[in-house]
Amino acid sequence: MDNLTELNPEQNSLSQDHLLQPSCQEAYRLCLMYEGQFAADDDKRWIRILACLLLYAHKDGARVYLANTIMCMKDEPAILVKLGQTFEQYVIFPCEFSLFPSWWWPFFSVD
Repeated sequence: MDNLTELNPEQNSLSQDHLLQPSCQEAYRLCLMYEGQFAADDDKRWIRILACLLLYAHKDGARVYLANTIMCMKDEPAILVKLGQTFEQYVIFPCEFSLFPSWWWPFFSVD
């Protein structure tokens, strides 16, 4: 994953509508800050997952809950990275692979 560009709320049209809650704005800014500070691409990706979830969550309640969770862990960036990794592993990957027919699943097994 080369040349990650930071998420920019001014360039994202959804950010204006989705980040009306102050807690969501603060959590999103925190994700931007940590994304800029991390050196490892994996850490940046996992923080970016959290930021994208703040932008694209389907329910306002889920967005606010995630924002509050992020803010509770704002002084623990390693835990935020782990949270993003957990979302990727248990939410994003299963949804991605559920699009394939079941006979494809053995080809995507993770050992």
